[in-house]
Amino acid sequence: MQILIEYLICLFFPKGESYHACNLPKEEIIKQYTELVSGLDGVDLFLIETMHNLDEVKYAVSICKEIFGDSITIWISFNPRHKHINSNDNTVCIQDGTSIRDVINELLKLNVKALLFNCATPEIISLAIKEAGLILKELGWKDKIKIGGYANIWEEMDLTNWSIEKNESAPGASDQKKGGMIVRNDIFGSPQLYLEKVQEWKNDGASILGGCCGIGPEHIQHMCKNLKQN
Repeated sequence: MQILIEYLICLFFPKGESYHACNLPKEEIIKQYTELVSGLDGVDLFLIETMHNLDEVKYAVSICKEIFGDSITIWISFNPRHKHINSNDNTVCIQDGTSIRDVINELLKLNVKALLFNCATPEIISLAIKEAGLILKELGWKDKIKIGGYANIWEEMDLTNWSIEKNESAPGASDQKKGGMIVRNDIFGSPQLYLEKVQEWKNDGASILGGCCGIGPEHIQHMCKNLKQN
């Protein structure tokens, strides 16, 4: 298990919404990342998280390396989903439909040190980590890139059209309308249940473990206490 002590971690998000492609032109995305990254001297590692597609990841990684050099440590976390919505197929992909295999191939080219999955249900995170672990083992690359995950306590009800902006009366209002999100009360009320999901990830090769939206300090405390014993 990855335990971070006395590290300065910078995390940043996509230049749009994590569930849909950013509609800014490439030049504007690069400009914004350059402005953001330029002010982050002294960072030990960059966590570029809740990403939707590989193109924006490549822009972000290139800016980090251009400013701080090729040796800077970079982790990437994607928002995964079922590849075939409303089917029994458990294959997963990132939000733009790119396969986990193609993601791994690209991140290895970019010399990214960790592939993470976040901002989805524990069950989808489990599928993504399991698939990533199997692919890395098959390719003989399991020691080249770490894998990990951190899940939400809610899930979207409309898997085809859901987005944060579409389901709020105004951006940032946090008042989900019909067809928005439902809270997973089983996870919210049970740090033990979340721990069991996290243990699945660990058993499938994940070494970086945590929580995303709605996962509270009691969940993290329970994880730390029990995973250390294992």
